[in-house]
Amino acid sequence: MDINFMSAGYLAIVIATLASLLWWKDVWSYWIRRAKLIKFASTLPGPATVPLLGNALDFAIGPD
Repeated sequence: MDINFMSAGYLAIVIATLASLLWWKDVWSYWIRRAKLIKFASTLPGPATVPLLGNALDFAIGPD
């Protein structure tokens, strides 16, 4: 059985395309779920946070 290198190349491209489409579906669903989680978290009551530190300063400094 003689395999043509052009056919093997096309097959590799088709497989890579299908794999990337399946991967993109997972990535897209992750981003949608993440956006919903962030939207929900922004509605929760609580003190304002500092970027990168969060509420760590509230615990370190105390209520004084």
